Amino acid sequence: MVLFNAVSQPTHAAVLSKLDVGVAYYEAGAADAHLDEIVRRHDVDIIHSSIWWADKTVDEYRDKLPAQIPWIISMHGCHETFIQHPQIDGTFPERMQRMLTRASAWVYTAEKNLAIFDSYPRPETLLRIPNGMRTEPIGTTLRRADLGLREDALVLCLASRAIASKGWGEAVDLTATLNAQGHKVDLMLIGEGPAADAVRADAPAHVHLMGQVANLQDYLAIADIGLLPSYFVGESLPLVLIEMMAKGLPLIATDIGEIASILGEGDEAAGILVPLEGEGVDRAALERAATRMLDPGVRAAFGAQSHARYDAQFTLERMVNRYETLYSDVGALRWKHPETHREGPG
Repeated sequence: MVLFNAVSQPTHAAVLSKLDVGVAYYEAGAADAHLDEIVRRHDVDIIHSSIWWADKTVDEYRDKLPAQIPWIISMHGCHETFIQHPQIDGTFPERMQRMLTRASAWVYTAEKNLAIFDSYPRPETLLRIPNGMRTEPIGTTLRRADLGLREDALVLCLASRAIASKGWGEAVDLTATLNAQGHKVDLMLIGEGPAADAVRADAPAHVHLMGQVANLQDYLAIADIGLLPSYFVGESLPLVLIEMMAKGLPLIATDIGEIASILGEGDEAAGILVPLEGEGVDRAALERAATRMLDPGVRAAFGAQSHARYDAQFTLERMVNRYETLYSDVGALRWKHPETHREGPG
């Protein structure tokens, strides 16, 4: 297997440390990171891009790649974002038209991803494969005291890119409100970025910045509630919620992207869904959800349902099996290309 990092976001050593030693790793911009050469060097059978900037990289090498190699594009929220914010990348319309001609199959993780096909033709091969996660064993014995957490506090955990629209400010304010009401609540914030820098500068009470970590499951194991008050426009099917469900955490998350389908509803719900308000979070509803979760019985019920939903729908094995079937289906296909495309080796 070959992993090509398009470097659209900062690369963290903690994440890279999780790669299997058998994976050949390249970063865009490096001297040896020419996609066409990598494909031939490793005798790649299928190209699979899963973020717009990776799709764009494949398109940039369109005249140098082997003509018959299949190309699968997985959509996680980038594509429909460009409809609302075309200024992000002015090359998107031209490239998108070309990708629709060339790609062998398209995968979407959330119904909202399909909004792009209100503006562009729907591809012939389009299927949904939800993300999945593996339940990882606890690697270290983390203790609350070692992290500065109060032993008798209710611990909220938000793990995401540290950008404002992931709800970092809202989570900090919620923690302050609950403590002001007399509840012992601590907040773990996991991730790095401008929102983390802003929180660090203010140093609010009972808020603990953990930075980027390689062993997220260890931190989730000492949390009481998983939190994601996101209003990020590109939110699709956030993996972190699935990781939290794998640990049986009750969830509080906003109604954006595919989060409602992750949490479920009624007696099978994994947590409480919080509505958006305007361009942000309904803060009153967020506070009500957290107040409800102060009840240990409520947390226990949601936690049990959270783990049950993970087992039923979001295991890594379930996702891998679906992709294996897709790889098999496209393996015999030629990579679609215009008549003018240069032929290359198979």
